Amino acid sequence: NYVLKVQENKNYVLDVEGATYSNNVKVQLYGLNGGANQQWVFQKTSTSGNSGNTGNSGKNTSGNSGNTGNSGKNTSGSTSTTTSSSNLIPEGVYVIKSAGNTDYVMTLKDGKAANRNQIVISKWQNTNAQKWKVTHEKNGTIVIRSMVNDKYAVNVNEHRMSNNAQIISWQYEKASNEQWVPVKQSNGNYVLKVQENKNYVLDVEGATYSNNVKVQLYGLNGGANQQWVFQKVK
Repeated sequence: NYVLKVQENKNYVLDVEGATYSNNVKVQLYGLNGGANQQWVFQKTSTSGNSGNTGNSGKNTSGNSGNTGNSGKNTSGSTSTTTSSSNLIPEGVYVIKSAGNTDYVMTLKDGKAANRNQIVISKWQNTNAQKWKVTHEKNGTIVIRSMVNDKYAVNVNEHRMSNNAQIISWQYEKASNEQWVPVKQSNGNYVLKVQENKNYVLDVEGATYSNNVKVQLYGLNGGANQQWVFQKVK
């Protein structure tokens, strides 16, 4: 399915008013909230008549399953909207730079692969703590694994879908708080939405650039501190 953002302000999308389905219900502009009434199915036809594009009339299956803690598996990823092939980052090992200041890269703090270790930014020093292995899941998401130990992945601590939630390493368990939806921008950078709630993205805290500034979860706002440059190293 597709979400259709308006170019003038990409926080707003085409939306079926009130998620109500009957003839002549209005299509409106509304803030992105991840609902099925903001997703559209494009059905191509070869006839000269109506193109037959239809809204998504099914139930929204992308909701959270209510799992708590990092170890609980949230299976909503298998039914949520998948990422188009044009957005999907190829599998491989990358340096992930902040678009706000590309001298700073995503880093596993102190190089320790362990549960609940903080993810930060720091200046590039060519260590494994600053290299990340991208792998794909069948639901169209990516997993960002540490090259210190690729059993550990970038994770939203305890499924906390809120501003300033801590981003940590955690042993990968196929949970939706450690799966990411990459959205490619017109400048080639990526916004990384968390699969569990796509209103939230990876963000450099306070758009501040110095060693050990935290990477956090934050509502999508279009800032350069929410965009990432993937530079493949192998």
